[in-house]
Amino acid sequence: MEPSRADGGVIQIPYHPPLAELAPNPDAFYFQWKLMYFAFRFADPATFPPMALLEANEIAALRRYTSAAKRLASTSLLSAKEEARIQIRNTPSGRVESVTTQFSAHDVTAGFSVMFRQFFSDSEPASFTTVRNIIGRRNRETSDTNSAAREGVLREWRSAHAKLLNASLNTIALRRHFDETGATNTPVQGEGRRSPRETIQIFNYGELIHWGDHRATYDALGVTEVDAALSRMEFLDAIVGLSHLYLGFSIIVDRVLLECRPE
Repeated sequence: MEPSRADGGVIQIPYHPPLAELAPNPDAFYFQWKLMYFAFRFADPATFPPMALLEANEIAALRRYTSAAKRLASTSLLSAKEEARIQIRNTPSGRVESVTTQFSAHDVTAGFSVMFRQFFSDSEPASFTTVRNIIGRRNRETSDTNSAAREGVLREWRSAHAKLLNASLNTIALRRHFDETGATNTPVQGEGRRSPRETIQIFNYGELIHWGDHRATYDALGVTEVDAALSRMEFLDAIVGLSHLYLGFSIIVDRVLLECRPE
């Protein structure tokens, strides 16, 4: 999908896609951020007002977040072309399905999943939710002239994160496109399916990180070669969309760190 406005014009991102300069393939970041900007209309995160008065352990968590984001941005997976092509042929003996895939190697995907977990899991001490809550709490305590503006921005990113846990970035962008062009009742591919949050848990704890509680569900996703390929694409769509949100938020975290100092 190439995002476009209701008047037919192509959406332009009014700022540099976050951390694209670190990517092996910056064009992949530009494509994802066309979708991200179209879906959520984020203001440039680099305009977030700096703030001060964080505790030393909070500063450490924020610094960990930004350093981990830079490593995530430089991964090969976020720049890779991942795809699954399915062909269906009708033959005298019935319908025959075949699939051709182009996926990153297992070790690349598993390694990325471990890095991604720091941002995704609320139990991590420098996760997206943890860091956003630190900034939000300190912003409410600061009460300067920029407090309301910061709170509004943080609310937008929290809302976008919640949406990306429940639908892929492509699905969210398509729904917005249909709504803006008056096709509100048109169904969007991906709506009503398993959520990205569930898909990530199944892959991470059924195969990639732990052969754990979700292994039976993971095995059930790959009953056929086609099922396995489609499920893998759902997983990749989920982690890539959320990853770019996490990378974008790292620019806000860097802005906070500009002036922060321990109490």
